[in-house]
Amino acid sequence: MQMRNPAFKQELKTWLRYNKKHQDQTRDGLSYAAFGAPNVPRWIAETAMSFAMREIPQHKSCQRQINRASHFALFTLEQQTVTHWINLGRTLQRFLLAATAHGLAHCYLNQPCEERTVAQNMAQALSLNTSPVILIRLGCAAPRPYSLRRNIAGVIDQSQTPQIRPAAPSGVTVR
Repeated sequence: MQMRNPAFKQELKTWLRYNKKHQDQTRDGLSYAAFGAPNVPRWIAETAMSFAMREIPQHKSCQRQINRASHFALFTLEQQTVTHWINLGRTLQRFLLAATAHGLAHCYLNQPCEERTVAQNMAQALSLNTSPVILIRLGCAAPRPYSLRRNIAGVIDQSQTPQIRPAAPSGVTVR
């Protein structure tokens, strides 16, 4: 569904980092190395990615990923509030760190959660009374390069940051 949506594809392209030079300039986004692409001139990488961002190739790729995954983890929310999302982030971080410590690789397979009708159908099929928001594949995989990240001081304006009190995660369910 998402590969039929021009706005989705355009936004995704803005987050792709097509080669080492592009990755080093931005220090954010999805690195070419993280998704297994070679370090080639940007125009070549952009052309190749545009070709790959079609519905049928993406569907086949997702189907292969689903078939190869040994496990999935679905994170749900009781309510769509800032507090619930922050607690979800905390729970997700702990979960992913524990999975990594046990030698498990993880990869987001979030498309079903991002399309409202698909997410609703998934919730109904699984008899959930919560909203599916993050779907992750888990299993064994060879280590991959990480995407670069900017320094936190360059991203967050601390003078405008609200004070959030630590709380035990609530309203978050992992299935």
